[in-house]
Amino acid sequence: MAHVMRDSIRMASLIWGSVAPESRHGRQPRDADVEGTKKEFLVVYDYGSGGLWGVMRAKSAEEILAKYPELSVTSERRAWLTDIVMAEIRRAESHDIDDEPSGLLEAVLADRSHH
Repeated sequence: MAHVMRDSIRMASLIWGSVAPESRHGRQPRDADVEGTKKEFLVVYDYGSGGLWGVMRAKSAEEILAKYPELSVTSERRAWLTDIVMAEIRRAESHDIDDEPSGLLEAVLADRSHH
């Protein structure tokens, strides 16, 4: 199972860029979907020669784009994003809009400060 996950992540890295090895917060997504509460969105940061994928908890896609306009919020899961790859993305790059930036969000902010 671990080799399948490594191979899937390696394939995703070849296609879209790397997925950071771990999140500093380790926050697990919540399932609550009540009006006014946060939902889970799939995001990607296209840095030019690849992309970093993550999961962001926010009230809306607009809230994400207002804070991180460099991200794309996707409504459809790509075919290569298998359940195994999605589990790894959730483990490595789960973020809450209100948390301190880490992982791919640090890359976004670093690039923002250089432009």
